[in-house]
Amino acid sequence: MSAIGQYLWWLLPGFLRKKGAVDPAGSTTWNLVTIQGETLDESKGEIIAMRAQHAVETAEGEHLDALGEERETRRFENETDTAYRQRIFQAAADKQKVGTKPHMLRMLQDLGFGAQVTEVWTITRRYWAEFVVRLWDDGTPITVTQDELYREVDRNRPAHARAVYRIELPLRTFDGWDFGLEEGLTFPERIQTIRATGDHLLDSANRFDSWSTP
Repeated sequence: MSAIGQYLWWLLPGFLRKKGAVDPAGSTTWNLVTIQGETLDESKGEIIAMRAQHAVETAEGEHLDALGEERETRRFENETDTAYRQRIFQAAADKQKVGTKPHMLRMLQDLGFGAQVTEVWTITRRYWAEFVVRLWDDGTPITVTQDELYREVDRNRPAHARAVYRIELPLRTFDGWDFGLEEGLTFPERIQTIRATGDHLLDSANRFDSWSTP
């Protein structure tokens, strides 16, 4: 008999337990309590398991995804539950720092980039809202795709600001780099052309070169 069944049996008055104490197999009451106890034990296990999926500390899979979405922290592609859970916890502490330059730098470095953030307003007031995000290969594992990088920068920037990217990384760095090919050039030829000219694969910050951004 299950633990709950034993408790239910103990709660019964003595005259209902009399036959079950002598001949459990022949006692209808004993059998009913046994069945109900097993059913309730299963329900208890399911409830405990369900409760575990409602806490970040113990949730897994799609349940952890839902908790992360509620906290505005989406899972990265191929991110494990353990790494994602830690990032959800960290996001709560970071909320107080979101929108600051030190936080943006720390976030980019945690994603695996060498990073530099330049607020263009410190050079010219004409571009008061732009900040240049310069990224390079720092020799550490990069944990996000291109789209995830843009999403994280957008989520952590000041509300009034606009990111301008200078990315000094080879095309293969990201899983899903979307790149338009010039007419007449194959994909490898296009990449070789870019490398031969010394251009960055993505440099929308070059319009600020006349102000010599660092």
